[in-house]
Amino acid sequence: MQKETAKILVIRLGAIGDVVHTTNAFRAIKNKYPNVQIHYMTTKIQSCFLENDPQVDKVLVVEKN
Repeated sequence: MQKETAKILVIRLGAIGDVVHTTNAFRAIKNKYPNVQIHYMTTKIQSCFLENDPQVDKVLVVEKN
């Protein structure tokens, strides 16, 4: 039986600075739990800062009204 991988979803739809400030949090989580998957939900503009981050496994883009 295969063990499921733990996943964490970070949701940040605010300003670019808000997204940048959360990077320290998920990096600390990834350092403590290297097997956890970090998924990040944000808007299109902010996703540019996360798409090439090796600590983020998946970036989910939503449209903000």
